[in-house]
Amino acid sequence: MIAKNENGNNFKSWPASGRNLNQKILLRPNLQKMNTENQRLFKKIGIALYDIGMDGCINGVYTNQGAAGAKYTETLRKTDASKKEHGNNIQGDYDCLWFDLNNQRVTNCDLEIRATNQAGNIFEFTWIEQQFGTVFEGIGYQMNDRQIAVSYCGV
Repeated sequence: MIAKNENGNNFKSWPASGRNLNQKILLRPNLQKMNTENQRLFKKIGIALYDIGMDGCINGVYTNQGAAGAKYTETLRKTDASKKEHGNNIQGDYDCLWFDLNNQRVTNCDLEIRATNQAGNIFEFTWIEQQFGTVFEGIGYQMNDRQIAVSYCGV
């Protein structure tokens, strides 16, 4: 039987050897069975603020619920092919480098930024690691000519 406890959490009660029939077990994802990388990326939710440089490079600061209040940096550089296709427009494909816990450098990451409206001031962000595929997706709002605020989550 599945029901809700006083805190609104789902629980299940069942007979099992050595267990009291009325014992309640909370239903939660079994993170111990997930591999380490999946644990690292499991529904990480965060926010980033990017500054758009005059040279087209984008530098940002971000944090998320797993950062315990710490802020980290990220640098984006538009690929040469994307410069030709999109010019100075924010849209395009970027080489992405971010620094995370213990200043661990994450490499082989691509970032795709695509406009989602005709005005060109709301963007979809997709971070792709070579080994894991898409790891984060987000939505960004251009705040002014030189800043974008992005809310993102792990996929």
